Amino acid sequence: MCFRSDEIYFLTREDVLEIHRQCLMPEEPPEIIHEDLFDSALNQPQASFGGEFLHRNIFEMSAAYLISFSKDHVFMSANKRVALNACLIFLQMNNHRLLLTNDEAIDLTTKCVTGEYTKEKIIEIIRNNTA
Repeated sequence: MCFRSDEIYFLTREDVLEIHRQCLMPEEPPEIIHEDLFDSALNQPQASFGGEFLHRNIFEMSAAYLISFSKDHVFMSANKRVALNACLIFLQMNNHRLLLTNDEAIDLTTKCVTGEYTKEKIIEIIRNNTA
């Protein structure tokens, strides 16, 4: 189940592990290879200082899931799939929906990983394509 803070619902460890299991191909092992990076990626969207979230809105928080899980390579496989699905499910849990086609979502994730898109560009795309 999700974790709630100030009316924002965040993904839990169990949520992300289930996303990972759902994203795997039959031959891929469900294995975390970097526990510390997993915890970091999971907690990045809800990071705060002085009682204020560092990511100021739902778009920045969803981008944090996408960026952290896609770039940190916490799993043996399916990191990009987990990252995109964590972003999508986080938005859905908070009554939003990303309106990208499958190809556009894959392109966003790929350009996130390769560094072709900056954090600001990723946030902009999510903000401009969310209902």
